[in-house]
Amino acid sequence: MAFFDKLTSMTKDLTDSAKLSLKLAEEKRKLPELYERLGQFVFTRYEMGEPTDEAYSQVINAILAVKENIRSIGDEIEGIRSYVEKKSVCPMCGAVNTNSSVCVICGSDIPETAEEACGCDCGCEDEGCGCDNENCDK
Repeated sequence: MAFFDKLTSMTKDLTDSAKLSLKLAEEKRKLPELYERLGQFVFTRYEMGEPTDEAYSQVINAILAVKENIRSIGDEIEGIRSYVEKKSVCPMCGAVNTNSSVCVICGSDIPETAEEACGCDCGCEDEGCGCDNENCDK
């Protein structure tokens, strides 16, 4: 019976150890959120104009730099998206083309801007602009 008692005791110890390990991991997972909340609190106080410690200022400056990078990258993404989503009208057949320099209907070259389409400075998007350029589709 001593063997089974020893085996039962070892199993209980291993189970207790596993439970404690799980509890330890759960507690460790709480730390990043608490650190983040603390950081947000300090940063919010900075934004409200409250004085900050020099050590905080270094981290705050790093946060501001990252926020600027995020804004800049967001603007770059928006620029790419607007370019990708650009639609143009074929000057020959009038088909609406997306992201194409050649019309998918008639195969004509599609200029990037309306000014390039007629070669003049009229900038007019209405029919009958009065332009004398033979390439003008107005």
